[in-house]
Amino acid sequence: MTDKATLNAEWDRQLEAMINSPLNRPTMIAKGNPERLQVYYGFAKLTPKVMRKHELVIIYENVNHNPMKNLQWIIRKMHLVYIRQQTKEEISDANHGNRAFTKYGYFIDEYPWCSNINMVLEHNFVADDKHVSSSERELIRIMLREKYFESYDTKPCHQTALIFH
Repeated sequence: MTDKATLNAEWDRQLEAMINSPLNRPTMIAKGNPERLQVYYGFAKLTPKVMRKHELVIIYENVNHNPMKNLQWIIRKMHLVYIRQQTKEEISDANHGNRAFTKYGYFIDEYPWCSNINMVLEHNFVADDKHVSSSERELIRIMLREKYFESYDTKPCHQTALIFH
């Protein structure tokens, strides 16, 4: 499968690049600037009272006035796994929003996923096919699978559902 040291190095490299990028300075930028809008992939951080369910979270930036504050908010809310740039089609959707972020989530323990992380990752893989290259989608899927077991202290289960072809 995948070497964990390689994945950890990739996570560290992405976070370091995001923090040290000259584009990420606290300046006022026009809404929907195509060079700076990001998509964040990760898992929700569990709290004792509010967030109790395992969730795969995909967050799209709609505005990017202060990238460092955005990144701090993202890291506070989720276990960050992967960051990518938005495509032009995704940015056009951001121009019509009235919020700073758009969040999409998969509750992993609920129907129809029933705690099957592979089904969730496959659905996310197919959902991204119009905007992300196949190699990048595969990298996202591998990194999310590795980080899921690390984030929620679960062990891999080989089959939790019957799949008919």
